[in-house]
Amino acid sequence: AHCRAVAALDAYRAGLVEEGVAEAFDAFCAGDEEIRRLRFKVDTIQRCEAHLRYAAPGADGEQLEGSPAHHVLGNGSELWVDHYSDNTVDYRVCAPFDIPMDHMLSLFYEVDLYPKWLPFVWESKILHMVKGGSGDYAQFLVVFKYVLPWPLKNREAVLYGFASDAIERGRVVLCSKSVPEGATEWWGYPLPPAGDAVRMDVVMDFGFVPQGPELDKTRLDIFFKLDPKIDWLPQGFVNWVGRQFVTLLYRGISSICRNFAKSPYPARLSADVNDAYAVMYRMLMAMRGGTLPEDAAETSV
Repeated sequence: AHCRAVAALDAYRAGLVEEGVAEAFDAFCAGDEEIRRLRFKVDTIQRCEAHLRYAAPGADGEQLEGSPAHHVLGNGSELWVDHYSDNTVDYRVCAPFDIPMDHMLSLFYEVDLYPKWLPFVWESKILHMVKGGSGDYAQFLVVFKYVLPWPLKNREAVLYGFASDAIERGRVVLCSKSVPEGATEWWGYPLPPAGDAVRMDVVMDFGFVPQGPELDKTRLDIFFKLDPKIDWLPQGFVNWVGRQFVTLLYRGISSICRNFAKSPYPARLSADVNDAYAVMYRMLMAMRGGTLPEDAAETSV
């Protein structure tokens, strides 16, 4: 949806041929906060799409030349681990689940329930529901507080995240990244001080792809990268912790999915306090019908 909005702006800009009009439009866009936020989100979505691409797998754990190491998690799920020369590591997971996409999305929308499935997290909460930039119902500033194994000091992460449909590519994406180190505000929203906890740099991107003849199943694509800010630990140990995190993340989501009916999520879906799920259902119906959500909204008025 965000990409379509920017494409419409660019198409309008391309049609401005009168002298001075295009320049005036550019100046307006450069000074408009809403448009700047929208373009930032489109750049973020493009980053997310790149993160969620996978290399061809080799045998379990085999490092193919120029490709990530590949591991089988079970039940058709796979993990790719990509090491770089600067000692950073990317983790990617592709996992099918036997629940519909609205159920899967509820796990990620209900931020206060993250400790039920997000490894090492003992508290998660919404700092602000962010408004503007083409989306008022599915973008947040959130804080995660982590309790990590000894000898690591407790960590926290403050992330900005938002969701967007990518119906043309048959998926919904959720993009999230920690705010810059030392930031005291984000788009005018104040951020709390770090306190005693060490603030990590985290990138977590997710793709939700409906599958099955009735679109009642979901493939979840995950990209995860972190800098835990631990200079004195061997990089191999940090990489091992990262892989354990991703593996436990997959297991936590799998456990919730197997027992979804007995979890808190069905009640949250029914309550739909912020009307976010109503928007999500319209998007899913459009996806099933091969239309865009905005087209479906226009025909339903």
